[in-house]
Amino acid sequence: MKNYLSFHLDGKQLFPYWISTYILGIVLVIIYSIRSKAILNGDNSFGTSVMLVLTFLLLVGVIYIFYYYVLKFTTDNTEYQGERLATSYTISEFLRTFVLGTFLSLITLGIYLPWFVQRLMVFFIEGSSYKGVRYKFDGDGLTLFGIFTLLMVVPIMAISFLAIALYGVQSVEEGILLNVYQLVALAPLYTLLLKWMVNGSYNGYRISLKVDFFRFMGFIFLHLLLTVITVGIYFPLFYLKIYKYVLSHTSCENAAGDRVALDYDLEQGGDFMLIWGQLLLTIVTLGIYLPWAYTRITERVFSKTSLE
Repeated sequence: MKNYLSFHLDGKQLFPYWISTYILGIVLVIIYSIRSKAILNGDNSFGTSVMLVLTFLLLVGVIYIFYYYVLKFTTDNTEYQGERLATSYTISEFLRTFVLGTFLSLITLGIYLPWFVQRLMVFFIEGSSYKGVRYKFDGDGLTLFGIFTLLMVVPIMAISFLAIALYGVQSVEEGILLNVYQLVALAPLYTLLLKWMVNGSYNGYRISLKVDFFRFMGFIFLHLLLTVITVGIYFPLFYLKIYKYVLSHTSCENAAGDRVALDYDLEQGGDFMLIWGQLLLTIVTLGIYLPWAYTRITERVFSKTSLE
């Protein structure tokens, strides 16, 4: 028998966090733009450069703090069989993790970034529980480093060097080659990232993504191509179909052989119209409506997500 999730968050609970991020973000973007123009106009002073970097880092921090509250409120307001999920982490713990990870990523010129991402995954997943039992995440930073290096860093560097040798620095051909490669690389990148992310355990149940790599990659590429061909109009169905595919191929089994099946009841027309309706309301309100769009879309998706 299927049992469905339920979601109880209202947009007005997120709104104070969103409007604070919205206003502060606009201010920081304006400051960043002014400093960038000063550098382009020949102001290469140390103070201007430092202000530019600090403004950018502060903007990233403000965005991630908002994400923190979105994830916390989402988890705390998700219910299954009459029992809500719970979080035990705090904003001060998050800030320590975020500041340290950002600092290490900067001084290592990005090399530490995969381990930073892994630490954030551990922070949010293992800081969540259901019926007093915590979840566990088993993805490791070294594997993520390998994924990024294999599919992004080395190929992009090689393409850039080749394009420069053939066409010169900052040529149109270089830009085209990089854009084409990034589009082609998205399908295997998503495939490997999803397999890395769906990797953990809960209450004796081992959770992992059981898919044929090339079949799953082809599935992602097909729907990615439809998104590109429709100039982004198809993208709600792209994400929902990937979500359904991942759920239906997620293995959740304990040592005794007991299994839990996950699924999503996709309604292509209804889901597509609801998501685009919420996105259009967000656009016409210049982003002010975003908290309500997020909660209404999440409520629909969760209410049709089942465990059996």
